[in-house]
Amino acid sequence: KETDEAFTFEFLRVAKALGGLSANEALDRAKDVARPFYERALASTRSKLESGAVNSDMLRRARITLGITDDEAKEMHVESFAKEVRAQLGLPEEDEEEDDYDVNQDKRVETVAEIEQKMKAMKEEAENKAIADTSSIKFEDGAFEQLSKLQEVLGLTDEDGDYEIAAATTEYWRNTALSTLEDAIAGTKDPAKAWSIIQSRQKELFLKDSSMKEMMTSMVMQALGRPLEKVNTFARVNNAAATYDGLIDAIAAKETCKAVLAEAGWSEFEDFEKACFDPFDRASACGFLTNQDRHNMYQIFFQRSVKTSDEGVKSISDEAKARMKELRGMLGLSEEEGEN
Repeated sequence: KETDEAFTFEFLRVAKALGGLSANEALDRAKDVARPFYERALASTRSKLESGAVNSDMLRRARITLGITDDEAKEMHVESFAKEVRAQLGLPEEDEEEDDYDVNQDKRVETVAEIEQKMKAMKEEAENKAIADTSSIKFEDGAFEQLSKLQEVLGLTDEDGDYEIAAATTEYWRNTALSTLEDAIAGTKDPAKAWSIIQSRQKELFLKDSSMKEMMTSMVMQALGRPLEKVNTFARVNNAAATYDGLIDAIAAKETCKAVLAEAGWSEFEDFEKACFDPFDRASACGFLTNQDRHNMYQIFFQRSVKTSDEGVKSISDEAKARMKELRGMLGLSEEEGEN
């Protein structure tokens, strides 16, 4: 068996013969050659997994032969697993995201006003963009067994596997969840049906129950934040009629989302307003509104809720008072703040 000293001597001799490479440079060159060989071994492992012709011990021997370290192997194993996840979803192995970064170094530097205008246009485009229908993207039959076998052969933990599956599938679940919530708000799906669709999509994409509460909270906040943002544009220009009508719709939308989450039976959402409408949390459904915006919207709603009788007596109906209470919860206002 070759000793470490003999290997080092022979390695440096070869490095010198290749143009006087340093030890580090020579090691980098060797790894550049070794990695593609091991990548092919991993690709072969994936293709032969069902046959049982490959196992973790074979990969271990390949790593030793090629000089692949444990850290390098872990990184490559995770990449290989991620490719298989996408393949089982019927997607290209590599995530083909478009790079919109402008690398033209000769382009004139834009002014602050131009940048703000461009950001505004991008925001409007995103708001008007329809939610993509990705419902056809799901795991093939037998995918769970295939991925479980591969995870075992690659020596990955459950946390590693769950993370890569979530990274590949969460966006498709979000598309379904958001479009389904919007259908429920529009009245085309009842809360029970909406929750059934959202939960079924979770199972189709192998997403864990443990991540659902946080993900659903995010979707509800997004679904409810949109109507509030629209109403705020009316309130800022003192369009009282549009503000009032928009807030009536927002309250109804909140009740619908609350009913959808009630189907899940999660105790965390029993105090729905506290869970989703924290004015001090930028990510909440009302977190993007300034304190002035929230008070302004409420005051417009309050004033439109006051009715004057034929005798000139002003009053607020019990139904209107109940709506005002609901709205205070959505805007993160206390009863005292609402009276001021």
